[in-house]
Amino acid sequence: MRLILFVAVASAFALVAACGGGRSVAPTSPAAVVATPAPPPVAVVPEVRSGETGAPVGSAVSSPAQVLPGAPVAVTAPGFLRRQQLFVGGTPIFLWPQEEAYVRAIVYAGGQFGLIRWSGGFRVKPWPGTEDKIAVVIAEASRVSGLSITMTTEPAEVEFILDPAEPVLADNALAVTFRTYSGLTITHSRIVFRSLGEFLGNNLKNGGRTNTALHEMGHVLGLSHSISYHDVMSNEDDRNPGLTYGSGEELALRMMYTYRMPGNAAPDRAPGVPTTTALRTPLSVVVD
Repeated sequence: MRLILFVAVASAFALVAACGGGRSVAPTSPAAVVATPAPPPVAVVPEVRSGETGAPVGSAVSSPAQVLPGAPVAVTAPGFLRRQQLFVGGTPIFLWPQEEAYVRAIVYAGGQFGLIRWSGGFRVKPWPGTEDKIAVVIAEASRVSGLSITMTTEPAEVEFILDPAEPVLADNALAVTFRTYSGLTITHSRIVFRSLGEFLGNNLKNGGRTNTALHEMGHVLGLSHSISYHDVMSNEDDRNPGLTYGSGEELALRMMYTYRMPGNAAPDRAPGVPTTTALRTPLSVVVD
């Protein structure tokens, strides 16, 4: 009897020892992480700079004066186009320093169309025998747009072609540029010339137009016809005959490719800004 009692007591003692001496231990759990709420957005005065020089525009007035990120804002300053866009905090607003009539004509094809441009660089395939001429055109186009434009003998995004039988040239036109789009982004272009003399830039007819290839490359880049005869992109007989774009054309292309996106609307309204105006893609055929 005593032996049985001893065994029972010993078993109970061993069970208590195995359980930690009889003390109950509550299971632990990781401390709850309390999320820190994000600070509310703060309205600030936009930083405004010139798209030509990069310098601050001290005379700029924004409406509203202080803007929340993502909210619409309009900025005006003497000598610049009125800019409308959705405000991006920490990013300057670059104003377009050109006359509205000029920009409406050369960038917006009269004003009713959206800004068109390439999303990046492209390759150019010249017509055999015109490589030297097209190399000059490509170098100038790269300089003013900032795009990486290269020449190739393979099929390319841009092709120069000599074809006097092109139907669009039937009305004694010198050249025609065909453009293909994805939305308002240019994806492909084909330039067809009527004569080799005009193609190479050594045709002294038609007012001495020796730079038709450069003119057509302007259309490839997204420019329309200029209202200034000092420009390569003028369609007047006495236009600039040089092999470099004029200062106005160069500035327009810099604004288009450095500070603006496809779908910008005249005079200078960014895509996404509330509006009732529907934008249209410019014509895919430009005849000169």
